[in-house]
Amino acid sequence: MKKTLALAAALASLAAAASALTQQAFIIPKPGDRAVAFAADHRLDILRVDRAGRIEVLADGAVIDEYRAQGYAIEIRRADAGAYYRRLKQEKLLYDFGPFYTYAEANARMDSLHLLYPGFVAAKESIGVSRQGRAIYACEVTNAPEGKPGSLTTGQTHAREPFGCNMSIELARWLCQNYATDSMARFLVDNRHIRFVPVVNVDGSVYNADSSSDGMWRKNRRINGDGTFGVDLNRNYPYAWGWDNSGSSPTPSSETYRGPSAGSEPEVQAVMAYMVASGDIRTALNYHTYQGIWIYPLGYIDQETPDSLAVRDLSDECIAINSYESGTAATLLYPVNGVSDDWMYCSDTTKPRCLAMTPEVGTEDFYMPDSLQEQIDINRLPNLYMIAAAGAYLDARGHLVSGGNGDLALDPGETADLAVGVKNLAVFDTARGVSASLSSADPYVTVNSAAAAYGDFSQRQLKSNAGQPFSVT
Repeated sequence: MKKTLALAAALASLAAAASALTQQAFIIPKPGDRAVAFAADHRLDILRVDRAGRIEVLADGAVIDEYRAQGYAIEIRRADAGAYYRRLKQEKLLYDFGPFYTYAEANARMDSLHLLYPGFVAAKESIGVSRQGRAIYACEVTNAPEGKPGSLTTGQTHAREPFGCNMSIELARWLCQNYATDSMARFLVDNRHIRFVPVVNVDGSVYNADSSSDGMWRKNRRINGDGTFGVDLNRNYPYAWGWDNSGSSPTPSSETYRGPSAGSEPEVQAVMAYMVASGDIRTALNYHTYQGIWIYPLGYIDQETPDSLAVRDLSDECIAINSYESGTAATLLYPVNGVSDDWMYCSDTTKPRCLAMTPEVGTEDFYMPDSLQEQIDINRLPNLYMIAAAGAYLDARGHLVSGGNGDLALDPGETADLAVGVKNLAVFDTARGVSASLSSADPYVTVNSAAAAYGDFSQRQLKSNAGQPFSVT
C-alpha cells in the first residue's frame, strides 16, 4: 500500500509538468496489476498495452525516474519521441504525411470519388464546423439511400491517428470499384446507406500536418484559458461523461481531458447531430491506433451490453480476419468514459441504437507508412462485416454432402444430399421467411431438388437446411 501511495503522489506532481519537458516513449515490461491504472489515474499518455501486458507510456525523464525508484524495470523505446516523429515526417512523410491523407487531401479525394462514381457517391456534406471554423465532412456511398439500414465509419478522432481517414476513403473507393465484380460490394451498395466521416478532428489534423509540428498532437485545438489547448474528443461524448477521473481527466493539460461539460466540443456535436439526423445508423466503426485490438462496449464500466452474445460473435468474426485481440476497454486496457462507442450504443432516445466498435489498428506506431496498405487490407472485410450487420444479411457458411457412397463428396453418376449453412450477420434484425433455391452452371451436375425453406433467422443465427436438403446428381 505504501508503494502504491508513494508512486501515486509522485506521479500526480510530475504529470502536470510532463508536457513541457522532453517526452520519452518507454515500456514497463512487468507492470503488475496497478501500473496501467497509475498511468491512467495520473494523466500520463498511454500509447498502448500489448498482449503480454506491457504498457508503453509517453512521459518525461522525471516520471521515468519515479517508476524506476519504485522498482519497475523500464525499457526506453524512444529517448526523444518528438525528435523521432519530426525526423519521420522529414524522411518518410515529407511534411504532407506521405501516404496518409491530410485534411485537404481527404476532401479532394471525396470530391474525386463523387466525380468518378456519381451514381454511388454523393457530394461530400458538411456536418458541422470545428472549434477553429473548419468544415467536418461526411461522404455517403449507396445506390438510392431511402429506407436502408445505415452504417458509419469515422477516422482521426485523435489527430495523431490518421489511419482511419485513409481507411474511410479507400473503403469507399473499393466499394465503388468492385461493385460490378464482387457480390458483397454490390449487395452493400444496393442495400445499405454507407456513411464515412474520414476526419473528425480537423483542427488537430491540420495542426499535425504543419511543418513545425512533430505530428504528435492528440486533442482538438480548444483554447482552455489556462495556457493549455485541447479536449480529448473521445472523452467528451455525453453518455457516462465524467463517470470518474480515471477513465477521463478533469485537468485541461491532460491528454484525456474530457472538456468543461458533456458534449461541449463542436466536433463531437457534429457527429452526434449527423447520427440523429440520419436516423438509420445501426453499426459504426470508430478507427484509432495503435494497439492491435478490437474494442466493443461498454467502456465506462467493466460490463458488457444486453446484446453481448451478438456483439462477441460479430467481434470474433472480425478478429478472425485481422488477428487482433477483442474485448471491452476494461478487459483489454482500462475503463474509459465519455467515449463515442458508449454514446452510440446507449443513447437511443433520439436515434436508433447503434452498435459501435473501435479498432485500434496496428502495433508499431501512430504513423506506419510501410504497413499502411497491409492494415487497410486486413481490416477491409471486418469493416464490410460491420456494414452488413446493420441489417439482415444472409451469408452462406459451408456445406455438407451426405448419402451416395458416404465419402462426403459428389462422385460422377452418384446422387447425394447437400445441406448448406446460412448465417444472418445482423446484430439487431431478424430475417423472416427465408427460402433458398439451388442451380448449377455445370452441365455435368443435375439439381433434383432445388428448393429449401430455412424459416426465420434471429440476430447472428447460423443454421442449415439439413432437414430439407438439396438433392444433386
